[in-house]
Amino acid sequence: MNMHWRDFELYIGNILRKMNFQDVDITPASRDHGIDVKAHKQDELGVESDYIIQCKLYQSSRVGEPDITQLFGDMHLVNPHPKGIVVSPSGFTKGAQDLAQRCGIALWDIYFLYELYKRSL
Repeated sequence: MNMHWRDFELYIGNILRKMNFQDVDITPASRDHGIDVKAHKQDELGVESDYIIQCKLYQSSRVGEPDITQLFGDMHLVNPHPKGIVVSPSGFTKGAQDLAQRCGIALWDIYFLYELYKRSL
């Protein structure tokens, strides 16, 4: 993905809106505590959840454990029980995948983004 990091955050916000997330908010470019997008969604059973999303647009490296650790720590700044998502087209290290699974954080790579894009057409 050849785009500016801020455009990438806006792109992810638009995808979330197309997925029927509500209150999608792109955070300010600085002092965001590592949180790039906040969103809210009510599932088909009526259960409401808050989400925080961290967007990592690395050109040549995959997201590692430190980025997962940062989001896990920042999640509780939003509310006591948010759901976390890290988005990185460049992918994730094995350590990041293992840690995200233990922390309950979803990982969206280029393949997942492509599937979301196809659904939005």
